[in-house]
Amino acid sequence: PDLDACAVDPDVTAARAAVAGWTLGSSQRQRQEFGRLNGFDPIPKQMSAGQALDAWIAWSDHLRRGLPPVLLAETRIRHLRLTEHEGAYGEAALRLGFRSPLAGRVGNPLAEGSQALGRALYWGLAFSGDPERAARHALFDAACDHSGDGVSVPVAFAAVVAGARPGVALSDLLKVFTQALPASSRVAKGMPLLLTNIGDPDGPRQIHKQIRELFGPTEGDHAALSALYVWLGLLHGAGDPATSMLLTAGCGGEANHTAATTATIATLLKGEIAKEWVEPLGDTYVSASAVRDLDPPARLTDWIGLIPLRPQTEMALTQEDGSPAPIPAPTPARRPRRRPPPSHPAAPCRRRRHRAWRTR
Repeated sequence: PDLDACAVDPDVTAARAAVAGWTLGSSQRQRQEFGRLNGFDPIPKQMSAGQALDAWIAWSDHLRRGLPPVLLAETRIRHLRLTEHEGAYGEAALRLGFRSPLAGRVGNPLAEGSQALGRALYWGLAFSGDPERAARHALFDAACDHSGDGVSVPVAFAAVVAGARPGVALSDLLKVFTQALPASSRVAKGMPLLLTNIGDPDGPRQIHKQIRELFGPTEGDHAALSALYVWLGLLHGAGDPATSMLLTAGCGGEANHTAATTATIATLLKGEIAKEWVEPLGDTYVSASAVRDLDPPARLTDWIGLIPLRPQTEMALTQEDGSPAPIPAPTPARRPRRRPPPSHPAAPCRRRRHRAWRTR
């Protein structure tokens, strides 16, 4: 892969950083205690597969066809089979006929999980510079198999990724994130703890212990806990993408989703990531076999190319004042017209000729 060319476009660099963070965190999932990491452990020969990364393929097809976000559930039914954790409950609800935003609330005991975080990164990169549109797409995406913080946290991170750029202060992004959350979010309980012991080498370990006590022993994959792990890495990573995602991955939990989110935001703010995190992964895209009726790209470069630099497909869905355009109603099918009988009296139809012959 042309790594030097990747540094030109911040979205391309951030997408590669997301894959690096995903691969780093895959070996640290469900970790209970905080661990200080120094790099890949073990050093990978290729990227780690993930259903959330496969979802980027389906979402790019959704934008290419110019479909509105309210139809994301239809695209998921057609092209995706997300069967991990809460995704399996969402699949069952969608098959029963429920759609977003109700599908994630139907019989889902894991509705506030973190499996939508990795999918939300796509919307933040695809609608770079437009946090509202990124958040709207992330809402209808996450609500297919989540509710509560399982929806609000990915929506907030989609807005953060869409607004992250070199020169933007991390405090401004933190404000965007907190304002996007509802008042009932459990993220608010642990957010003050993140602002303590900044600069202390042992601070992340102490904060991790305090944060973990706010959640039950079976809530290691809660979306609010994952959000706190992401901000722990960002606030205590001193602006370095590598340090930030190492801290987040060391927290455990849904480390693949959280480390990918941290790496994406930190790389967008800095504008680059060290090649030592990208080169070991090569350029082979490893699919998790979650895509249906779409061919996954063979190269990682082609997978990154699924991110539209300017999503022209969505421009037709807005009016001149910027408000969403109404979805046109489907045109009703026309009933076939009957062929009129011939008007010339000298040319009767076959039935009339047959009736006249029998009469004679």
